[in-house]
Amino acid sequence: MTTTRIPYEQSSPSFRCTDLFEMNSLQGLKLLAGRGNLDNIISRVNIMEVPDIQNWAQANEFLVTTGYSYQNNMDAFLELIPHLVNRGVAAFGIKPKRFIAEIPQKIIDCAEAHGLPLFELSESTIFSNVVREVMEKVITFEAHNILLLQRRLEQVSELMLHGYDMPKILEVVEEMIGNPISILNAFSQFIASPEQMDYFKSFYNHLLGFDSRSSPKHSTIQVEDAAGRCVNLHVFNLWETERDPILVLLAEKNGACSDLDLSTVSRMLPLLNIRLSSENTYKLVQAKYFDDFLKDWLMGCIPSSEDLDIKGQFYGYSNLSACCYRVIIVKFHSSLQPTPDSAMLSKLNHMDPESPALFTAMSGKIIVLMPQPAGGGNVPPDETEALIRLIAEACGTTNFSLCIGESSAPLSINAGYIDTENLYIASCISRENAKLITWKQLGIYTILTLLPKHANVDKFIDRFVRPLVQYDKAHNSSLIPTLTAYFQMGCNIKLTALAMYTHYNTIVYRLDKIKTMLGISFDDAEARLQLQLGLKIYEMGE
Repeated sequence: MTTTRIPYEQSSPSFRCTDLFEMNSLQGLKLLAGRGNLDNIISRVNIMEVPDIQNWAQANEFLVTTGYSYQNNMDAFLELIPHLVNRGVAAFGIKPKRFIAEIPQKIIDCAEAHGLPLFELSESTIFSNVVREVMEKVITFEAHNILLLQRRLEQVSELMLHGYDMPKILEVVEEMIGNPISILNAFSQFIASPEQMDYFKSFYNHLLGFDSRSSPKHSTIQVEDAAGRCVNLHVFNLWETERDPILVLLAEKNGACSDLDLSTVSRMLPLLNIRLSSENTYKLVQAKYFDDFLKDWLMGCIPSSEDLDIKGQFYGYSNLSACCYRVIIVKFHSSLQPTPDSAMLSKLNHMDPESPALFTAMSGKIIVLMPQPAGGGNVPPDETEALIRLIAEACGTTNFSLCIGESSAPLSINAGYIDTENLYIASCISRENAKLITWKQLGIYTILTLLPKHANVDKFIDRFVRPLVQYDKAHNSSLIPTLTAYFQMGCNIKLTALAMYTHYNTIVYRLDKIKTMLGISFDDAEARLQLQLGLKIYEMGE
C-alpha cells in the first residue's frame, strides 16, 4: 500500500486577511497598518457600533465600524486598539467620511505598533454585504477543512486496518500536518518515526514534571529542544487506564499548528486508543508469562542452559546462560512502600531498553537479576546508579537500599536468591540502610543474624546485658549507652567521655558499676568480647 503526502499548504486552507482584497464587497480597500500580520486567520465578522465592543470581540474576528461610537472621543478609540489585540481580533476595518472625517494618524501608528492589520473601507462599502461575503468564504474554507479532516482520518484508519506499525502511522501523520508527532506510552517509552525519535527524547525531562492527571485533555507547554530552540509542545491526554496515562505529543518544530492539524490529532485519539489498547493488552499478557518465567528461574525450576536460552529468546533475551548473575533485593526504608504489582514490574522491565536488569517480585519485594560483568567483580558503579534511578522513577521514592548478593551461575540462581534473602533479613535486623548493602558491610552481623532463636542465646543475654538494662530502667541511668560508647571508642575512657559530653570521673564510675554488677574485669579480653557480642545480639533483638 502506498501513502500520498498531503502538502502542508493544502492541508490547512483558511480565510486570511490577504483574501479581503479579493472581495467584491470591499472594493477600494486600503491597508493602513499591520502588513506583517496579513496572514491572520479570519473565522467571523462583526459590526462594531457600541463603545464597549472590547467586551464582546472574539478571536479571529474581522471588526468593521464607521466610528460612530467614538466620533466625539478619539482618545477612547485609540485605547481600544490594545484591547482588540488582546482579544485576538484578526483585523480592524474603519469606514470614514460619515461620522469621522478621516482615520487619525495616532490610531494608525497604534495599530502598527501592536501588529493589528488596519484597513480603510471605501465610503461605498455596505456592511451587510461584507458580512455575507466574508461568512460565505469562511464557511467554504471550513467545509473544505472538514473534507480534508475526513480524508486524513480515513487514511489513518486504512493504515491501521492493513497492520502498519505505529512508527509508520505516525510518520504518515507527520506528513499530513507538517510537524513531528510522538506517543509517550504507559511504560514511559517514546513511539515515533525513526527520524524524530531522538528529537522527542530531548523533551523527556520536561515531561517528568507534567501532571497529566490534573491537566486538560489538550494542553500546550513550552519546551526547549536539543538545538536550544523554544517550541510549543501540544500534549494530548490519552488514558489507557486511570493509573497509566498515555501522552500524544505534537511539536511545532516546523511552524505553528493550524486548527485543522490540532483537530486531526484530536480526532485520531480514539483510533490510537483502540490500537494501543490491543498492543498494551498483549504486552501485559506477555509480561505475566515473563514474570512467571523469572520466578521459575529464581526457584531453580529451569533444568538446563538450553531451556533457559530458549525461553529467554521467546521474550527477547538472547544467551541468558552465557553469564553469571547477582540477585538484588530492593529494601524500602518506610513501612509505606510501593506495591510491586504487574503494572510496576512491566514498567521497570520496559522503561529503559538499554538496562540489562530483569525485574520480578517475590514475597512482596522487588527482585532484580543483574548480569555479572565479564571477569567477575562488583556491579559497575554506572550500572548501579542507573538501576537506582530506574527504581526511583518507577516507585516514586529514593528511600530504599539495594541488597546485592554474591555472583551465581545461571543455573544456580536459586542459591543466589536464598543468599540475598538472608542478606536482606540481616540488613533489617542490623538496621543497615546504606544505599548499597553487601555481606562485607555487615561485619559481625553476617554471623550473628544467622543465630537461631535458642534458650542459650537468652541465657547469654541474661548473663551479660539484661542486668544493665534493668538497672538503667529502674534508676534512669546510662550504663548501656556508656558501655556501647566505650567499645566504639576503642575502650578509651577519655574519648568516651568526650563522645558522651560527660565528665571523665562519671564514665569511670559507670564502668566500675558495670564490672561490679557483672562480676567481670575489663582486663579480660574474653569478658570484653562476650560483652560486645551480648550488646550486638541485644540490639538485634530490640
